[in-house]
Amino acid sequence: MANFGGKKISKAQTGNKFSPTECSISASGSGDMEKVLTALTDIQKRLINIEKVNESVEQIHGDLYDSDGIQERLKNVTQKSETTTSDVEVLKEKNKFLRNEMDLLRNVVIRMDRRMDEISKDVVHMRSRSMRDNILIHGFAQFPGEDLYRCVPEAIKKNLGVDNVRFAVIHRNGKLLPNGKPVSITGKLMDRNKKFDILKAQAMKKREKKLIPFYITAQELEEISEERKRLYNISDKFRKDQIATKVVKNQLVLPDGKVHEEAVKPLSNADVLSTSSEEQAELQSVELVHTHSIERQGSFFFGVAGNAKTEADVNRIYKKACLYNDTASSNHRILVYRFRSEDGKQLDGYFDDGEHGAGRRLLKFMKDRNIDDTAVMISRWTGAVHIGYERFKVMEELVQDAFDQLAGNRDMEA
Repeated sequence: MANFGGKKISKAQTGNKFSPTECSISASGSGDMEKVLTALTDIQKRLINIEKVNESVEQIHGDLYDSDGIQERLKNVTQKSETTTSDVEVLKEKNKFLRNEMDLLRNVVIRMDRRMDEISKDVVHMRSRSMRDNILIHGFAQFPGEDLYRCVPEAIKKNLGVDNVRFAVIHRNGKLLPNGKPVSITGKLMDRNKKFDILKAQAMKKREKKLIPFYITAQELEEISEERKRLYNISDKFRKDQIATKVVKNQLVLPDGKVHEEAVKPLSNADVLSTSSEEQAELQSVELVHTHSIERQGSFFFGVAGNAKTEADVNRIYKKACLYNDTASSNHRILVYRFRSEDGKQLDGYFDDGEHGAGRRLLKFMKDRNIDDTAVMISRWTGAVHIGYERFKVMEELVQDAFDQLAGNRDMEA
């Protein structure tokens, strides 16, 4: 029995059939059910998504806080960072210590180099003193079994008029040559004053244009002889400007009595090592060219050059070239330069650095080939074999190579 509107209606009364109203209500309930099912399905989907989000959150939580998670990794990174910072501080201290050690070592090397330079000068002075009584006799006729103690004083008396010449020691400087050319003679005089008498008499003969069968020179160390030739070359330039100068020992004295100070001075190892880091940074702007290297019987040659228009340019080129690791170990560093100043004056100079005669010859080579506005430093590592004048030819080749490179660069810039 159904209850509608407060009335009870039996199946018999309805004939077991639903009324239109009943059908309408039934359809309405079915639509609500679909909505409920749809809502439940949506809720179920959301719950599934929530579960997935929860799983993701749990996974993130695990990534963050597990034993191998991000938090632990961050801790490890922090610890490593602290360790690295500590290591960096230790390295800084060690680096500071090494710098101090290097500075100390450099200062010791500078002191040793200066001391060695003083010792070398003392040795040169002593060797020079040992030769002050000596003369060299060139072109004196040579015969087998000759008695130099007798025949040389007789020849000096006969040709120069100097009497009572006696030798403590006198000898030939080698055996008779195959071409028959006389070997020079070294003689140590018993009376030093006789040396000046002999040289004065020989100069008199030269002024009178009288020939003698031999000629005599005072024996000098090659270092001193070459340095004097260099100073005489500078003195000749002053003479052209009508400035009278004198070469006294190894110095050039001006008319006012002051010693001439050169704008370009030779650099020792101590000078190079004393170069400050600031100056080294400034020298980086100096452009240099490098020649090819040449080897001759164990000796190696190498050149570095730059454009020079002032003496300051020469000094910068010279110092930068000396700072190269390749040139620092060389036996000789020969500098030669030649340029024309702004006022049109030709300036040049050289330093042999123990390679006697090299600078003078290279400067002549530059003059003969009109090589100008150029400063070249030739480094030589000496071998066991003496190569004689061939070394000068090699150096000239390197000077030409350096100039050709500089000239090519100038043409490109123009």
